[in-house]
Amino acid sequence: MSRSIYLAAAALMLPAPALAQAGGDFALGVGGGTSGASLEAQYRFNDVVYLRASANTLSFSADTDVDDISYEGDLDFSGAGAFVDLHPFSNSFFLSGGAYFGTKEVGLSATPTAPVTVGDTTFTPDQVGRLEGDASFEDTAPFIGLGYDNTFTGDGHWGFRFMAGAALFGSADVSLASVGGTLSGDPTLQEEIAKEEARIEDDVEDFDASPFTPLVQAAMTLAAGRWSNRQRTVTVQWVPTCQGIPACLPLADAPRHGRASELRALAWPWVRGLQLEVPDRENR
Repeated sequence: MSRSIYLAAAALMLPAPALAQAGGDFALGVGGGTSGASLEAQYRFNDVVYLRASANTLSFSADTDVDDISYEGDLDFSGAGAFVDLHPFSNSFFLSGGAYFGTKEVGLSATPTAPVTVGDTTFTPDQVGRLEGDASFEDTAPFIGLGYDNTFTGDGHWGFRFMAGAALFGSADVSLASVGGTLSGDPTLQEEIAKEEARIEDDVEDFDASPFTPLVQAAMTLAAGRWSNRQRTVTVQWVPTCQGIPACLPLADAPRHGRASELRALAWPWVRGLQLEVPDRENR
């Protein structure tokens, strides 16, 4: 015969690791906004400091008139971003600082079909041919912002982040050239093209009077699981039962009377019912 010990807890006042899988310290996200579509990775250093990296792409085409010349514009803002998100209250509210890195330019192309003024001089379409160039911005654009992010503060693995802020893209640097015209290599046309470049730069600066460009972004996030190493304490309740005896004897005395003893406790569901077999001691 054997005595069975049924456990519902690990040990008396025993610290034990919390095995419940939690939200995790690492997350991936997919988002979009005025900075384009983005893929993001996020790491929670602690409850206040989060680190975030992103890959962004924004590309589209549009026609625009600058100084009475109609240009086809191809915008390409592609690159990466690195940010530090601070949660000063250890909740979903955060302040963000970092920078966007990579290509930030607008390709320009104009093919006049009628006499056009370049700089201060009017030229025929055959003389100009085609105007090609781009307006480029600084490769590094500092960013500041604030927002809401419950990636690591919510109940589940899925989270949501909304962020608004401003980036400093700097002034546009415009470069134009005449291609395929009868005067493409003429110094007079080159001089007028230089004036045209300066006017386009002024128009871009007048369009955005502030040095900062507002940005808004929203993203869905998924936190990876991790095993928490937080410690919990449980209390074991020892309840010896003695079969056939009205008053329960002390646990140490039970073997002497040939009675089985049970250890019953309050415990976690995943260890409830765990049965350990202990060899019997012979009755005396």
